[in-house]
Amino acid sequence: ASVYGVYNGFELGENRAVPGTEEYLHSEKYEYKVWDWDRPGHIKDDIAKLNRIRRENPALHTLTNLRFYPAHDDHVLFYGKITADHRNMVFVAVNLDPTSPREAVVEFPLAEMNVAEVETFAAVELFTGTEHRWQGARQRLRLDPEVNPAAIFRIKR
Repeated sequence: ASVYGVYNGFELGENRAVPGTEEYLHSEKYEYKVWDWDRPGHIKDDIAKLNRIRRENPALHTLTNLRFYPAHDDHVLFYGKITADHRNMVFVAVNLDPTSPREAVVEFPLAEMNVAEVETFAAVELFTGTEHRWQGARQRLRLDPEVNPAAIFRIKR
């Protein structure tokens, strides 16, 4: 989304719940906390990358352009956002299974992307910088919760 929130402390792996409630056990809701920003298990670098990706991609600045696309595994969510002028196209695949790697064929909406079925297009994975050269709508992805629980692709023409 163009806006999102991260519960304070969650980026450091602080996510233990108060039993029987929707509250977090060590929240800052009622007290001031001093967090160890370098403790093991944090995701602060991922949050920083995600914020950079959001800033650099105008398609992610709008709420009304979100579309969901087929992923042939019920544990993989695939969606995208495209600017009206098609200058910025971003697609996201997310593994919803926190315990197992998943492989899925996802279907890029070539017609919406103004890409012919026989045309090659480049997809840059924005977390790693890896560039893929793909042809056709169906592409196989592997998402591992320990390595890459999600992949964010910017399409280059």
